[in-house]
Amino acid sequence: MARDKTIHASHGSSREAQSSGPSKKMSTDHVDRDGNLTLTSAQSREFKSNLQKCAICTAKFYHQDSMDQLGLDHHLRQLFLHISWHQFLDLSARTYKHPTIEFLSTYARNDTARVLTFKLQGRQHRLKYKKLNKIMGTYDIYNSDIYSYQWTQFKSLPNVDFWTQITSLPKFNPSRQKDPFIIHPCWRIAHRILSTSIFARHEPGQINTVELYFLYCMSRHRWSLPDFATFFLDKCDSLRTKTTGDICIGGLITLIGLGMGLQFPASKYVPVDDPPLYLLDCTTLMRMELNLPHPNLLGHFSWLNHVKDPVYILPNPSISTFTTNDPETWFLPQDLPDDDDAAADDDMQVDPDNADSPFEAEDHYDLPIRQLPLPHPAQSSGSHFQPSREHSQPHHDYHSYQQPNEPDPAHNFPLDIYSQLASLRLQGNRNTAAIQRIEEQQARTHTYMEDLWYLFRPEDGYPPRGPPPS
Repeated sequence: MARDKTIHASHGSSREAQSSGPSKKMSTDHVDRDGNLTLTSAQSREFKSNLQKCAICTAKFYHQDSMDQLGLDHHLRQLFLHISWHQFLDLSARTYKHPTIEFLSTYARNDTARVLTFKLQGRQHRLKYKKLNKIMGTYDIYNSDIYSYQWTQFKSLPNVDFWTQITSLPKFNPSRQKDPFIIHPCWRIAHRILSTSIFARHEPGQINTVELYFLYCMSRHRWSLPDFATFFLDKCDSLRTKTTGDICIGGLITLIGLGMGLQFPASKYVPVDDPPLYLLDCTTLMRMELNLPHPNLLGHFSWLNHVKDPVYILPNPSISTFTTNDPETWFLPQDLPDDDDAAADDDMQVDPDNADSPFEAEDHYDLPIRQLPLPHPAQSSGSHFQPSREHSQPHHDYHSYQQPNEPDPAHNFPLDIYSQLASLRLQGNRNTAAIQRIEEQQARTHTYMEDLWYLFRPEDGYPPRGPPPS
């Protein structure tokens, strides 16, 4: 069998490189005694020297309890289900400096055979891309032709339309646009989940074109999905050539080690975050200036917009749902300009010899993973990676967010009125008369004055009439 004897060292995604120019590659003929492609000692030393000049920061992972508290967990899982990455939300691990540098400076990839070799804890390991996808809770349904085609189409046309639909802004500029412009809280948190883990960025505010593409994939329930293993290695290629900045992918490397049966005892491995900062919990979201505790409602949070003003209260079913009476302001239309190939994507035949069934579980790390509470300071972080044959959370039947959701009778907000108010607030509309008319209509039909009071604060010049409710 012919072997691919190239070690990728491209800056950014190889899929992006197909559109923006040729990628930089390092060639090597070094093969170990088992026939696996590996780096030479000189290459490993060069990469290690580069990485030691960078700061190793913690990767951040989804925190289910906090998302439940905000009322967003079910809807976020719907988004990640559309790219078959929903099980990735149940994983978390600490970041360690030495294993991170060891992996990044020694791994070698064979994209033809879809095999990865690397060192961890001083030992050489071999891992198929298929197994890497399983460790991360994703499925091996890689199809480079469709992925490359859609990425090219996305860069040329739909990204502007998609950005407009989730922000109401007319233009997308990746060097200037920030995720606080995204209106819906689930889209904003989905971006933070991606950017602080797989995209290896340290609490970013800006959103780039590649991240926007992944959000776009979440809006479409298709077979043409991003391949986790390939994208992860593309990102590692760009990280290990850096000589400055932050390296924030170590948590994923820890997950790989745990999936290979390695342990990271607290007596030997010290995480880079102390106290723990590796979960996207409510405290972390507050530090990122996404929300604040509500001053009057215990257990509720005020969601902040791009100028750090509170715009609505969470949890709130009428805000977090993907069904609304105001689709122009809040959510995506049924069709975007590149939907002509959707039918072809749905009919795509997957090679059964190179695809995983959702019910396949070959090894110990293929079983469902459940996220556990924070470990005791003396406890190894390996306890967070707990294979289990039973889900620790009740099973939910996730449906496409484009399907109607059953409203909760106890929280039956007037979506049309409430959305109009929030729309005016987010777009900076200072039409006091229009806002007052909507407030009066709200007051006549419903009694949610407390929401309105905090939605429009007194210092903005147009508060609801009267004091806030007791």
